[in-house]
Amino acid sequence: MKRKPFISIVGFTQPTEIELVEQELSLDNTHRFMVGVVMDKTCIEEGANITRRRTADPSMVKELFTRKQRHLNVIQYSTSDPHNLQEQLSIVAKLGGRHLDGFLLKNVWPDPKVTEWLHDKLPGNDPSQVKRGTEVSLLINSSALSVANRGDPRRVAECVGEYHGTIDYAIIVCSEGKPMDLVYLRELFNGLQEAHSSWLNFGIKDGINLNALDSLAELLTTFPDLSISMEHQLRTRDDILNIESVHRFLTDVTKLVTKPT
Repeated sequence: MKRKPFISIVGFTQPTEIELVEQELSLDNTHRFMVGVVMDKTCIEEGANITRRRTADPSMVKELFTRKQRHLNVIQYSTSDPHNLQEQLSIVAKLGGRHLDGFLLKNVWPDPKVTEWLHDKLPGNDPSQVKRGTEVSLLINSSALSVANRGDPRRVAECVGEYHGTIDYAIIVCSEGKPMDLVYLRELFNGLQEAHSSWLNFGIKDGINLNALDSLAELLTTFPDLSISMEHQLRTRDDILNIESVHRFLTDVTKLVTKPT
């Protein structure tokens, strides 16, 4: 079954941050809200000794994830050692607890066997049971685009097709600090839509000008079910989540995605 699109904030580290955002959150039934927590291999290796402000303390992740209607609780995960990615994800999933809904995978074109396992065979809290239906988003950054014949839209769609049935979302990651290339994004999304519209949702991460959402509005006119994720541009210079910027972003984007009744 094709998933509903989402609007996500990635980089929560404290329950109070989520509570402050939820107080003013108002989405209709077209999009769900995603609570994103950043983790990587060092979280497994260093545990509570993590000092990066954007990375959650592994011991606190379960406290960040609560069950809310239309909400997704996900871990954005990356690793410098993709050879045992499945083993790492198994450890991280346990840290996420019973309310973990899925993953944003940040590695370049991970093994489809791993996404298949993650999507349909990930062990639940009871090791004897399988937690089916884990939502999997594939983050496609500049490195992944470069591997796909230097970002050729047709080749990107072919690469995504290798994950048929094992991912739910393909998310194009825009370069931090650079504006969206609307022409290129339309080509990418048209290619994904033509090839995979029956099963795949797609979206964009970062690259959105918070002071001028015209470009995003143009994309939503053509692709109303676009998922939208933000991380880098919602941080302060000290790399702390800026709740005021989050509220502003969610208020403005909600107006764009809300369909008139």
